Amino acid sequence: MNDSQNAATTGKTTVAFSSLILFVKTWRRALFRSTPSSIRSQAWAFPKNEMSNLLIKAAIRTLFTLTSHKKALEKSGNLLRQYLELADGLPNEVGQLCVEVPPMRGVDEDMRRWSFFMILEHNAIVNRSITATILQLVRGEPLSGPAALDPRKDVMPNSSAGKSQLGVFADSVTSHIEAVKSLKQLRNTGTSPHPIFGKFDAHKWNCMFAFHLGLHLRQAEHVVSNAKSEKSKERSLA
Repeated sequence: MNDSQNAATTGKTTVAFSSLILFVKTWRRALFRSTPSSIRSQAWAFPKNEMSNLLIKAAIRTLFTLTSHKKALEKSGNLLRQYLELADGLPNEVGQLCVEVPPMRGVDEDMRRWSFFMILEHNAIVNRSITATILQLVRGEPLSGPAALDPRKDVMPNSSAGKSQLGVFADSVTSHIEAVKSLKQLRNTGTSPHPIFGKFDAHKWNCMFAFHLGLHLRQAEHVVSNAKSEKSKERSLA
């Protein structure tokens, strides 16, 4: 299915997709209301319940199917701008301060106490991996190099990540957009497995690029806001 065909079918599928999303949200709210707070506090990332997991996976895969090549790249560009706005004028000491965030969807337990610059480094690693995966799938090549990273071990940032990560991160997004925008056929390529959502062709990986940035943007906003507050309190007490 090319982008023009995809646009023609969007109107027919939007209602069904919206209903699915509404059902998932309603079901999750009901589940959480009936769950003790001691257990609820551990429900980070995606829900553990099998049925809820399946519904969310289906909803996200449907969303990716309905998203055009162009829209996915525009989303990535918009998210880059939001990250750069967060970083604007940010002192190195604030950007390096680790802040523990509350449980957030898509933020694993071992990712919850990162600094802003650590988030950027993680994103850059994942970005380069997704870009390489897309290019190799389009070319019909076996996955190698950055495309063959272990998603649990090879994407973790260095605790000493500093301001230089801003340029590395920005380059990983702009390089992705430049590399992918000229590709004509991303749908129905070969596939490679995502650790949560199953097999993705090159198009779905392109959508995942922006989706992943969006998940960590919420974390980054929380980290920057709280790091600024903490440093401000330290100065006022000095």
